Amino acid sequence: MVGLKEFGYADETFFFTMEYCDGGSVVDLMAKPGVSTLRIGEGVVIIFQVLDSLTYTHNAEIPKVRLADGSFAKGRGLIHRDLKSGNIFVANVGGKQVAKSGDYK
Repeated sequence: MVGLKEFGYADETFFFTMEYCDGGSVVDLMAKPGVSTLRIGEGVVIIFQVLDSLTYTHNAEIPKVRLADGSFAKGRGLIHRDLKSGNIFVANVGGKQVAKSGDYK
């Protein structure tokens, strides 16, 4: 999952900032000259990394969720709802390409 850097409320509006993924998205990877599809090995690695990130987000503790009555409490788990190649981002982590799910709504 694309890392969460900061979150909060400003004028009763929730905001958050996420880490920068310098490799763009999987769409960007496939748009490189001479590349129209990913190699099988590269695709499998990306799929497993995205599955790991989805497992994490489905079980993550959400520290401050606004409830229907306006109060706040801890929540658990996020659901992506729009997983596609444009929402899978690539970052360089320690010299390795790492795929991360992003664009949660």
